[in-house]
Amino acid sequence: MDGFVVVDSHRADLLVGIVGKLCRQVGDRLNVQARKLAGGRVQGVVAGFVVLVVAEPDQRVGRRLVCMGEDRRVSGNVFPDAILQTARLTLRPPHEGDVDAIAAAASDQETQRWLPLPFPYERGHAVTFVAETVPAARASGAGLVRAVECDGVLAGVIDLKKTDWRHRATEIGYWATPAARGQGVITEATAALSRWVLTGAAFERVVLRIAPANAASVRVAEKAGFTFEGVARNAGMVHGARVDLAIYSLIPADLTA
Repeated sequence: MDGFVVVDSHRADLLVGIVGKLCRQVGDRLNVQARKLAGGRVQGVVAGFVVLVVAEPDQRVGRRLVCMGEDRRVSGNVFPDAILQTARLTLRPPHEGDVDAIAAAASDQETQRWLPLPFPYERGHAVTFVAETVPAARASGAGLVRAVECDGVLAGVIDLKKTDWRHRATEIGYWATPAARGQGVITEATAALSRWVLTGAAFERVVLRIAPANAASVRVAEKAGFTFEGVARNAGMVHGARVDLAIYSLIPADLTA
């Protein structure tokens, strides 16, 4: 069956009654239709697909992900749990020691302005982010989350997301702590991560999607060598409101131009 992948999941927190709504929200026009299996129940959504927990007669620990549509993850593909070094920065996995700094930065007014984060952003959100969201992003193949450390202090978070392994394309997202803004930290991190994924992971395309009014983020894209492709109108959602998104990309040919 197209789109059949074995996954490992642990929590059931979504109800069968909202499957239809979820399928409409997972995006990319997949037109996903979930089908409940015998003995199964809806567990959640991983990388844009509805997860069904299946109690198999001979293997009750099994978990299956079933959808009608293309699975762009390509089973088995995950990013290496890499630590990247630049002249000033270390891009590493977030850990428990980052929780308070993440909570403080994610609560900042400027961070909240441009990112679809919970509001108010509480410490528990940061705990869940580090303990669950970060490892799940990598394990599912959807992406990779790195803490940006500068001089031993958390300066931001950067991630790969919405990864299409079949077509070797991914998207970068990021935010900086208030103290790190205006110092080129996120530009340096974006340049490092994008070049690593194009060369080290042999990807063909890296994308940034930015609200055009977010001048600081636009400068990051330009200084990191990304090319402006155009504006996708009403393509993003921030705190319940539609926003346009400027599309920037980096491809392998840009690195040798």
